[in-house]
Amino acid sequence: MTAPIVPPLLAAIMAPEPFDAAIQAVRAGRAGAGDFFWSPDAVKARLAIVLEPEVDAGMAAQMAPLA
Repeated sequence: MTAPIVPPLLAAIMAPEPFDAAIQAVRAGRAGAGDFFWSPDAVKARLAIVLEPEVDAGMAAQMAPLA
């Protein structure tokens, strides 16, 4: 399967488990805003997009219950 075409500000990164890969990459400091993790699964779409808040950590933490 070929990589999806994404806007220039995103970086497409193939991963069998996109959500897990995104979490690990962010925690390791290897991913940031605009990284787009996608799965080559031909049956269903699975993806994760890394976002970074433009506010301080305290305010950003208020959104955690929604994730």
